[in-house]
Amino acid sequence: MNIEKELRDVLRRQDPPRGFADRVMRRLETGAAPTHWRFRALAAAALLAFALGGLGVHAAVRAKNEVLTAMRIASHKVADAQRAVNRR
Repeated sequence: MNIEKELRDVLRRQDPPRGFADRVMRRLETGAAPTHWRFRALAAAALLAFALGGLGVHAAVRAKNEVLTAMRIASHKVADAQRAVNRR
């Protein structure tokens, strides 16, 4: 499974349901959101931060592996060149 594609699919832009803006405005006029909604919002924010942080770690590990591979290839090339020079 490709986590980047899954995140793109889950986080793609969607139109809100009909009447969403009116419901939000009514809640704002009546006061704060109910407590359980606050916990849900907090949990969603924490989950999003965790997921995005995980993507950063994944990208960093991938970049590190690519650099190590490049250094390994370069090392082999330098060793080949040194052997060629020493043969002369």
